[in-house]
Amino acid sequence: MPTRLSLALVSCLLLAACGSTALDDPSASLVDSSSATAAGDSSTTTLPAVTTTTTPPDLTVFIAAVDAALAETEYSGAALSDPEVFIATGQLFCEMLDDGATEDQVLSQHLDALEGAGGSESPDADATASGVILGASTRIICRHHAP
Repeated sequence: MPTRLSLALVSCLLLAACGSTALDDPSASLVDSSSATAAGDSSTTTLPAVTTTTTPPDLTVFIAAVDAALAETEYSGAALSDPEVFIATGQLFCEMLDDGATEDQVLSQHLDALEGAGGSESPDADATASGVILGASTRIICRHHAP
């Protein structure tokens, strides 16, 4: 069961994820230069138009999703304690899918690697964690592979 600290961290991560990531993209154009005030009325303020651009994946959302999905498993809290490993794994999964591997091949290769490295005490927990990371990756990091 999640501790108060892990719940607080997840809450903070989810709140942070609610903010706009458009400002993080320096190539994003937030102001439409064609917006102007009404002719002759200097007291009228026109808000700039916001143009949408493709933003990079929100890795905070990815970690929060993985952590929530693994809350009742042997991997509970692992995504929050070592997010770099989970992000790197998710990015690797996306690269493998980009190179033409199927989801089954990605999972099989990952589980073989975990087994060779010792994995956890439960192969079922490893399989669950791998599936969760793959699912979150295809929905958040490499959306073009989403089912």
